[in-house]
Amino acid sequence: MVYLKICDNGAGIKEENLSKIFNISFSTKRDYVGAQKGSGIGLATAKHIVESCNGKIEVKSQLNIGTTFTLIFPLIEE
Repeated sequence: MVYLKICDNGAGIKEENLSKIFNISFSTKRDYVGAQKGSGIGLATAKHIVESCNGKIEVKSQLNIGTTFTLIFPLIEE
């Protein structure tokens, strides 16, 4: 397996939203000033691409600490 971790130290994602973030058009409301509003299509698209490569995407997040996405892909043997 190949693991790719993408981490940030941003605002994090509320636990009740973690199960929804890969749904198309889901977007969290941000309570802080200057937040960028997204379309909600990015993570759904990322999950689709990863799964089409027989991979898996996982997320762990803590509010005010950050978020880590782990992409897991099988090695291709030739």
